[in-house]
Amino acid sequence: MRQAAVEALRLLVDPAVDPLLAQRLLGDPSPEVRKAVVFAASFRPLGALLPALEQALRGDPSDGLRAELVQFLGSRVTTTLEVRPLLAWASQNDSNASIRQAALGFLKAVSANTGP
Repeated sequence: MRQAAVEALRLLVDPAVDPLLAQRLLGDPSPEVRKAVVFAASFRPLGALLPALEQALRGDPSDGLRAELVQFLGSRVTTTLEVRPLLAWASQNDSNASIRQAALGFLKAVSANTGP
């Protein structure tokens, strides 16, 4: 039920939705609900959600959620410069080697496209 409610929030164009999404991302006990927040965030401007996304990336216990966050942030790496430091942090500090590699892959792809 909470997961469906979070997913539905993606359709609302009200900035008041962002704090609700951040609250679910950082406080919901269900990894599936937290993943639904990442899905909903993909339909919204990132600005207001970036602090919560960063906090989740740095501290969420779910490898699956952090992997989804890296994929999501990586999909925005060329359009939202603010995600690059988050990916850089994950590429060096995440406890899961696959997540570190994924983050590094996005950063290398951007570097290859922008030159030295």
